[in-house]
Amino acid sequence: MADDAHFALAELYRNKMNQPEKAKSHYEKIIYNYQDSYYFPQARKNFRILRGDALN
Repeated sequence: MADDAHFALAELYRNKMNQPEKAKSHYEKIIYNYQDSYYFPQARKNFRILRGDALN
């Protein structure tokens, strides 16, 4: 349930509140603490986009 909350908060910060730094911190928590989460692949992708990485 914690990974659900972190993902929901990250999406809220990224899409509605326009606060990418706060969104990145929530995506990062999923990446480092919940590797088996359903949201892990999307969190990693969104984190890389917010960080400015070039995606293939």
